[in-house]
Amino acid sequence: MSVSLDRFRAKLVIKILYARSVAETERFIRTAISAMEKGKVNAQVITRFVDCVINQLNVFQPSNRPPLQWDNIEAATRSLLQIRRSIDFAL
Repeated sequence: MSVSLDRFRAKLVIKILYARSVAETERFIRTAISAMEKGKVNAQVITRFVDCVINQLNVFQPSNRPPLQWDNIEAATRSLLQIRRSIDFAL
């Protein structure tokens, strides 16, 4: 993955962790994916990006996070898996 996508992913994960609500978390994800699509990023690259974000979120443990952050992580993972399935279906 390119350095710019790695930074983009890292920023997204930080936004997910510190979002004030689950709805805000989902909005951040939709905005990120939409920006990639508008930038004509290949679907396979988007899939890899989504997988990397999911993997990074899976590293976090519930006991190490405040309840809102854990809710955000779970919501983000669900949203990203749904996006992943829709991309796989389109390919």
